[in-house]
Order: sequence, then structure tokens, then C-alpha cells
Amino acid sequence: MKIQKNIQFIQRFFHEQVNQDDLSRYEEFFSKDVLIHGPASNQKTRGVAGAKKIDSSYIKASPKKKFSIEEIFGYHDKVLVRWVCHGKHKGQYKGIDPKNPHFSIAGLSIYRVKKEKIIEIWQYWDRLGILEQVGEVSLHTAPVEPGYYLGLLKSFGMDQYLDQAPTLSQRERQCLHSLLEGKTAKETAAIYKLSPRTVESHFEKIKQKLKCTNKRDLFTIAQALEKLDLL
Repeated sequence: MKIQKNIQFIQRFFHEQVNQDDLSRYEEFFSKDVLIHGPASNQKTRGVAGAKKIDSSYIKASPKKKFSIEEIFGYHDKVLVRWVCHGKHKGQYKGIDPKNPHFSIAGLSIYRVKKEKIIEIWQYWDRLGILEQVGEVSLHTAPVEPGYYLGLLKSFGMDQYLDQAPTLSQRERQCLHSLLEGKTAKETAAIYKLSPRTVESHFEKIKQKLKCTNKRDLFTIAQALEKLDLL
């Protein structure tokens, strides 16, 4: 009975919130300290405010997109949903001006539910596929030449950073997001209640991990990582 109740709750969540682009009802469906695991390795967001920030960017870029549940089942306190999303881009997608506005992607979401509140989410979707559909990359349909995919990663400036991106801590990722938003170390420190010196120390560690020499290079690398959801 509990499993079926959780399934019905997630079905209602998709119908009344996900497919309505409504940010006003998050407290109704999410626990205040919900933990969201993104599709990239070690990508985590905690809290309702963080969930709203993630979804608001997608709503801005693709309003009125529709998710259809292809399959749904539950086990203990978890509900797994295999879904397909169809939509049209109205704005930029991660800094990209889509050449083809229409997209269709498939994915999986696993929800952990407690007392009709989502307390944890794991999400996976075809990240490279959506970049192909918006025209940012072009993939071969025939067998590819040796080194093709390495060349593709090089076009993103990603080949030497893919192995290092998962080693970034959550705080280091937050600092990179602030850098992409144009915030200074002092502004970042104020947001996360740190000292500017601590923020600069985080940036030094990030530069060492990603093997870059200055913040200008770091900004370029962070843009590439964000496009592939590695931040």
C-alpha cells in the first residue's frame, strides 16, 4: 500500500508541478533539505531553493515542455520513473543559441519519498543527445574514424579536464558557478559566509586540479564543463 501511495504521489507531482512550470508549489512536494544528485559525477544540490534555481533556468529556456511517463514502479521508499521530454527552446541553453529549437530527450529519475515529500532524487538523461539536437555538436551516424570522439571533446576544450572534473568538491563547484555569474571573490565569500581569502584559496586548488594558470582560462574551462553538466 505504501509503495502504491508513493507512485501515485509522484504521478501527481509530474502532472501538477513538473508539467505546469510552477515554481510556487515546491514546498508542497519537496522536503526543505531535499538532496538532488545531478547526471554528472559528484554533482549534488541540497534544499528547495537549489531545486528552484535549477528548474527555473530550464523553464526560462524551454517553457511549456512536456514530460510523459513511459514507465513507473516503486520499491521500498523509492519510485523510479522512465520519462520522455518534448519541448522547444525559447532562449539559450547553457549559453548556447539553439540552431534547432525542438528537442526530445529520454531519462530516468529515482525519487526517495517520505511522508509524501521528496527527500532525495537521482537523475540521468541523454546530455550529449540534447547538445546534438540544438545544433551544438554533430555526431556521425556511420562508424567513426579513430580519434573522432577525442576530437569532439577537444572542440569543447574538455579532453584534459574530464578526469579531473569529478574531483572538484561541492564548495569548489559553487565557486566556479559564482565565477560564471560574474561575481567577485568578495561577493562569493558573502554568499557562502566565507572569507575572501578562503574563496581565493578554493580557486587556487581548482586551478591546480584543472591545470590552468589564471581565472580567464578557468572561466573558459568552467563554461565547457557546464555545457556538459559536469559542474
